[in-house]
Amino acid sequence: MTLRTSLLRQLENASLSLNSRAELCCEVAKEFEDKGEYEDAREALCDFWKRIGERPSLESLEQSTAAELLLRAGVLTGAIGSKHQLVDAQEKAKDLISESLTIFESHRYKKEDK
Repeated sequence: MTLRTSLLRQLENASLSLNSRAELCCEVAKEFEDKGEYEDAREALCDFWKRIGERPSLESLEQSTAAELLLRAGVLTGAIGSKHQLVDAQEKAKDLISESLTIFESHRYKKEDK
């Protein structure tokens, strides 16, 4: 069984928390990204991110998970936007990735302070 298959099976678990579901979706999306399957990666995030140009839904997610979701959406916005020459896609991708980085850095500093 591949990692992707294993992750997809885990997503079928109805008892997963929203945060765990988002983390798994990001893992599946990353697997697709690594293979250049950007549309499949975007589809893996569809519970949290409806389409290019929209902001992902981060409500009720832990900061680290929200940052990962923003990162995945940013990378995919850039890749898919470039492929289809979507207006402002690169700017939107940069904004999502920058916000992700800000959250990751903030989260890291909070952990180091403890």
